[in-house]
Amino acid sequence: MGRELTIRLDDEMAAKLEAEAERVQQTVDDVAKEAVLRRIAEAPRVIEKKPFTVRARSMGFKPGLDFECTSRLLDELDHLEEIERAKRANEK
Repeated sequence: MGRELTIRLDDEMAAKLEAEAERVQQTVDDVAKEAVLRRIAEAPRVIEKKPFTVRARSMGFKPGLDFECTSRLLDELDHLEEIERAKRANEK
């Protein structure tokens, strides 16, 4: 004997299930079991994939920038941004 399980179907789905059971002259339970088994059999199998790895590569550094001191780097970038802003203002 199997385990009892209750499922709720909307009226349209229940009517389709009952119509199919009548058409094939089986019980609603048997038609539902067959549909569930067919769905499980058709479910895609999980394929074991190799883990994704990233190969790091050097992107190079701009000459004159020191990445050892973050605050100094931020100051230098701010200074470069101010220079670019001043150039754009002079072009206008």
